[in-house]
Amino acid sequence: MNLFQKLALDAGPILRALTRSRAGAVLIALQCAITLAIITNAIFIIQDRLKKMARPSGVDVENVFSMSVIPFAPNFDTKGSIEADLRALRALPGVVDAAVVNSFPLLQSGGSSMYAAKPGAKGEEYVGAARYEVDAHTLNTLGLKLIAGRDFREDEIRGREINSQYENPVAILTKAYAEKMFPPDGNAVGKTLYDGNQVAIPIVGVVERAQAPWISWGELEYSAFFSNYRLSFARYIVRAAPGERDRLMPQVEKLLSESNSGRLIESMKSQTDIEARTYGEYRAMAIILVSVIVLIVIITGLGIVGLASFNVNARKKQIGTRRALGAQKGDIVRYFLVESWLITTAGAVIGAGLSFGLSYWMVNTFDLPPLDWHYIPVGVCFLWVLGLVAVLVPARRASQLAPALATRSV
Repeated sequence: MNLFQKLALDAGPILRALTRSRAGAVLIALQCAITLAIITNAIFIIQDRLKKMARPSGVDVENVFSMSVIPFAPNFDTKGSIEADLRALRALPGVVDAAVVNSFPLLQSGGSSMYAAKPGAKGEEYVGAARYEVDAHTLNTLGLKLIAGRDFREDEIRGREINSQYENPVAILTKAYAEKMFPPDGNAVGKTLYDGNQVAIPIVGVVERAQAPWISWGELEYSAFFSNYRLSFARYIVRAAPGERDRLMPQVEKLLSESNSGRLIESMKSQTDIEARTYGEYRAMAIILVSVIVLIVIITGLGIVGLASFNVNARKKQIGTRRALGAQKGDIVRYFLVESWLITTAGAVIGAGLSFGLSYWMVNTFDLPPLDWHYIPVGVCFLWVLGLVAVLVPARRASQLAPALATRSV
């Protein structure tokens, strides 16, 4: 008799035994269903967050740092101060380049605007993009890769107040935004972008990637750089030579603080720290979900062990009788393994439906992506393994019962 025939013969008595004591089996099956629903969705969310955390921002993360410059002295010469600061920064040994910007990728602070690819466009033809107001050194300072056209020229750069209009701006777009605005190939160089005030902005270049400041924004890869930097609330970014960043950061802070006492230098941070802080919520969520998965797996495993131990104690007479009639130890172990498999399978069937129901609720409540169905069979296999491993110790204990002792136990 092969294994499948033995399993088929075991199935009938097992099902009859389960129907006589349904409460425990039903509770464990429901526990398995809830476990499957939680772990499949939790693992899917963890994988989704890890993928998002691994997305390249486009920035030379290891070597870039930044700081905010806030003037407070009356009649402060903002433009002259910025120009002097940048000259001093670029002259420092170990500095690759320095620039002034309003924001940069993953800062979690910045601005966005709607733009169209033709004048007089209707509302739905405008597409939002992160708005970076920069100088001619920004692309090199951030380490962005120019894939079409050219960088800004010094004669195109203008300093502007925060509420003033652009003055003869030109633009550089990210590849993703160029493809959105000028399908199908994203050939944007030489074309024109129009803002809501119908200001025509020639496009001179395209960079491979530069993410928006906000990770939760749906158009994370849609960014546009403009050749008018802000005079108020400016930020400096500095790109250090490899290995020089940590040495340069305190040196730069000291240089800027001592060179001009009419402004504050704040928020000196490396891009590594900024991105770590920006993704801190995702990282914390992943840790919490892993903890939940571990806890619920332990609870479910203990529940299966408890039910199996109860069944072993309740069926000593039955086990002894089978052993007296010639059943081997392996037959006893197989009996309890099959019983556990049937219970976890019932739970898995219910849990598959719960998994998609929970995913549907989270999609509509928290705007999360829908659960990938591939996670269900993986979760079911894990549940089977958990059930078999959890019941193995009670099953082996049952197989060790002596036939004579078991038959005297009532």
